Amino acid sequence: GIRFDGRARFSADSELFERLRIKLGNERVRRHSNLDLVALHHDESLTGGGENSIGWTGPRENRLQYVSNYRRFHKRLEKEQSANSEELNFSPPSSEIYNEKPTDFERRVRKAFSLTFRSEEIFKPKSKISENIYAFMATYPGGFQHVGDSIRSLLNQSLPIRKIILHVNSSKRPPQLPKDPRLEVIKSTINIADNGKFAHLENVDGYILTVDDDINYPTDYVEKMINEVEIHGKKAVVGVHGASLPFGPSLSRWSQYKNQRRSHIFSQEHASRIQVDILGTGTVAFHSSIGYPDASEMTTLRMVDLHFAVWAMSNQVPMRLVPRKRDWLREFEDILEERIWNQAQEDKELQIQMLDVIQSQSIWPRSSNGICRLENGPMSFAEEWKHREIPPGLVLPVSTKWGAIPEEPLVTIYIPAYNVQDYIEQSVNSALNQTYSRIEICIHNDGSTDNTMNVLQKKFGSDVRVKISSAENKGIGAASNQAIDNGSGSIILQLDADDTLEPTAVASLLEQMSEGHVCVYGNFRRIDPNGEIIDNGWEEARYSRERLLRSMIVHHPRMFRRDAWEKAGKHDESLTNAVDYDLFLRLSEIGTMAHVRKILYSYRILPTSTSRAKQQIQTQNTFKVVRRSLQRSGASDFDLHVPNPNSPRSFTIQDIRFKNPTEENQ
Repeated sequence: GIRFDGRARFSADSELFERLRIKLGNERVRRHSNLDLVALHHDESLTGGGENSIGWTGPRENRLQYVSNYRRFHKRLEKEQSANSEELNFSPPSSEIYNEKPTDFERRVRKAFSLTFRSEEIFKPKSKISENIYAFMATYPGGFQHVGDSIRSLLNQSLPIRKIILHVNSSKRPPQLPKDPRLEVIKSTINIADNGKFAHLENVDGYILTVDDDINYPTDYVEKMINEVEIHGKKAVVGVHGASLPFGPSLSRWSQYKNQRRSHIFSQEHASRIQVDILGTGTVAFHSSIGYPDASEMTTLRMVDLHFAVWAMSNQVPMRLVPRKRDWLREFEDILEERIWNQAQEDKELQIQMLDVIQSQSIWPRSSNGICRLENGPMSFAEEWKHREIPPGLVLPVSTKWGAIPEEPLVTIYIPAYNVQDYIEQSVNSALNQTYSRIEICIHNDGSTDNTMNVLQKKFGSDVRVKISSAENKGIGAASNQAIDNGSGSIILQLDADDTLEPTAVASLLEQMSEGHVCVYGNFRRIDPNGEIIDNGWEEARYSRERLLRSMIVHHPRMFRRDAWEKAGKHDESLTNAVDYDLFLRLSEIGTMAHVRKILYSYRILPTSTSRAKQQIQTQNTFKVVRRSLQRSGASDFDLHVPNPNSPRSFTIQDIRFKNPTEENQ
């Protein structure tokens, strides 16, 4: 008869019933909804832990291997009903390789994809720990409420700590600290926040734990953490709370970090020792033999976890999660300190600093947790993935810096003007009031039908620094070209006729232009028609050509070289909109750009009503100029993809070789 697979400790029931269904037919395999048995939860149950467990990520590798093996055999049974279903011609469960007895076809596939197997050595924990154990904690007056309780929990451990070093970011000693010779308190008048956990590691030899001032550590915490360090041969950092980042280039936007990182919260149960990219330094242990980061090189505060992760990644030190039961660790109640993560949701500057730390590691190449690797697999080209904003395989030509500019160049501030009688005087005055004196203001009136030209002639007609021209309306591209051509400055600054410049705008941007960039841009604030401040606008803190290819991040004020403007082909007069985006894409292809993070411009928001037809033209032109940029960059295998038709300008770039044939062109 048909029997269970006696070689399997798990999934044998699933295998048997699938085989029964194939051999006997669906009509002879019935299910009912009665409760016949109750599965007990224990440490070695499917959800309790152990090598056969099913965790929050699903079944483990050896279970998946076994299922994959028997289902290949079952497919043969479906095709060949004469096949003997009693001879189980597939490999038993194994954690060694995916298939211990590969077929000839499987061997050929493995060879084609250069399949390799990774054997990860697991060490047996020592029965007795002889080396010293140190714990390092940082606190500040806001954490004084529970720091004493946290320290007491660490002093009361099944495996004792030799010394706890408490770094206090204050000249005051926390109250109610335990009187124990193992506690050393180091006060500091300089606030280095949680970086203080790593400020006193020099000459420490042994096991190191970094801990928080608000966690009630269980009595077996130190013992379990040191055992985990031993299990990994003292070559890994282990922790309870962590996060994984997506494989590939560094994340380039806060939204990516927020949505694509996967967190492993310390209060949740976890059954495996998977590798992660970031560990919370309040629940970390490692051995001094692998080294440690230098706190003095942690240039920002409130993100010590990221600094530690970058150190581990750059030194090829793996970070591993510690298996544990639910609520093994608990925070003290009534914690007043606002979490860094919550702070970061509102603090834009903190977000930028966190991304800067992440981007200090150009790629996060965390390997798969599996035992196999395809050296020549379909995603092997992803290892050459250059930037998160563009797909793997797309490599943009490198932009280079240009030669030096004159020591005190003449700067042409150009203003295309159309029906701005209420704002043009204020705009021109802001240009004339620059702290940098070698300027000329070139204005072209693009066929205004209001009193714009009269205002210009009356207020500025006799000013030798102001050059005014006028012609019939030809659009923003032609007006911009004419205004620039009216001047002779080697450096050009754009100013819209209803906006204003800060007095230091030219000087601040020019300082960066001297480094050989073809374009430098600053930050702006938004103002209402009356000049009242609305907000500080928006910014993409770090310029990259790849990010510009996805969105117009080169915002006002914008300064560029005249010779680069001419080489790029000037403004495209055939475009009705997306003219600036097109120009700065072309400039980005021939030289480098830089962003000055200073508010140097006021951008006026006027009550306008843009028709749906104009929005569609703007979108179409946006697609056009990006596609032209891709073509100029030799990226003919790539095109735009719009995931959400309701938000067409939130497009991505995709390899058309992987495009769905049924997908309509945008």
